[in-house]
Amino acid sequence: MKFSTKLRELRKLKGFTQEELAEILSVSFQTVSKWENDVSMPDVGLLPVIAECFGVSIDELLDYNSAQRKNEKKEIAKEVHEKINAGNMKEAYDFLNEKIERYSSDVKLNHLLAAITYKLAQESDGEDKVSYLQKAIQRAETTIKLDNGNAPQSAQAKMCIGYCLRELGLKEQAEEVAQNMPSMFSSRE
Repeated sequence: MKFSTKLRELRKLKGFTQEELAEILSVSFQTVSKWENDVSMPDVGLLPVIAECFGVSIDELLDYNSAQRKNEKKEIAKEVHEKINAGNMKEAYDFLNEKIERYSSDVKLNHLLAAITYKLAQESDGEDKVSYLQKAIQRAETTIKLDNGNAPQSAQAKMCIGYCLRELGLKEQAEEVAQNMPSMFSSRE
């Protein structure tokens, strides 16, 4: 549920008019109207005050449920793997590419999208191949940034970048990436 819808719902549940809520929050009623019409959002500093006014947590106010998001991400990954196993790599790519907007900070989904994009590049040629390779590099770089360069996804993302660079004909850059890879003997990954 959008914040605008949630705010309107909570306001009506409490029996407040927009003017009454505006007065409580020390803002104009036009500001409350903009929030409810999804034209703007309140300043982050006001969120605790708004939540307290309605007797809800900020998570509830923003309709954020971490357990639900975790389950949604698992379901997305499951569906992507089902599409891949059925031989529908492009369909898996399109599906995940659409979903990644909502979960853009998820390391595993970014890593999965980098891997799928690289696989599509291998199955393509010409401009499509180059485009997929560049997109795979971008997703792999995002994975590394989100992962702080530490976990197994980072090592695999670095390998993906190296392979993409090699296929783009950038051998020296690919070798540099390979030189900076963790040693297999010193890593438990």
